[in-house]
Amino acid sequence: MYKQSYNLSKAVLSAYVKETGCRKEYIWETDTMSGNNWSKVPTTLIKLGYMSNPAEDRRMQNAACQKKMVNGMANGIKAYLLGQ
Repeated sequence: MYKQSYNLSKAVLSAYVKETGCRKEYIWETDTMSGNNWSKVPTTLIKLGYMSNPAEDRRMQNAACQKKMVNGMANGIKAYLLGQ
């Protein structure tokens, strides 16, 4: 299950970056996150931006940007499911 979960996270991150144009960081593997650390299956948590950054905070409030974020995540899930 590890490999499939990692590949899903990779697909979602890549598609999100492609759609939004944001800077690609990395896939962070941890079991110390409250809320996710009791999960019985791997999870993917996506940081959509940083509210501590005023420019990113304003950008994330924009409807057009929100649509790109959603499309990016959906495209990543679709790519994973289609094996692309």
